[in-house]
Amino acid sequence: MIEWFRSRSPREQLVLASGMAVLFLVTLWLLIWEPLNERLGEYQARVAQQQTILLQLQQLAAEADQLGDRPDSGKARGDQSLLSLADRTVRAAGLAGALRRIEPDGERRVRLWLQQAPFDPLVAWLQSLTSDYGIQVFAANIDQGDSTGLVIADITLEDAP
Repeated sequence: MIEWFRSRSPREQLVLASGMAVLFLVTLWLLIWEPLNERLGEYQARVAQQQTILLQLQQLAAEADQLGDRPDSGKARGDQSLLSLADRTVRAAGLAGALRRIEPDGERRVRLWLQQAPFDPLVAWLQSLTSDYGIQVFAANIDQGDSTGLVIADITLEDAP
């Protein structure tokens, strides 16, 4: 190969050497520099996204600290009983059609049975009971319903002491 190269005229050797140098640089660019540059951009975007999430979490933590200093959120319902609160909020959450039965279970508990209830609104309702009224889920038995996204639920709610 070297003999073949040396047998060429100096002008051809220059063109071949230049072509090889360009080919080497293009290969270096495509195989090393460009992938590294793309990864760097991806990592920078991920860092920015994580910083945004961190900022949001810090704001939520500050809000949670403020809420922790508030009086008991269970008192926000006034004199309303747990039974009437559960009934009113389950209907407000759009789960009235799924509600089959609701009854007291002792002094501080209420038991609800729901059939073919949409899962996402059910979970959102339970979360709002906890965050807005201080009501806890004492027990829950949730099974898959007849269709995707629907559940059969037997839930016992407990009032905060």
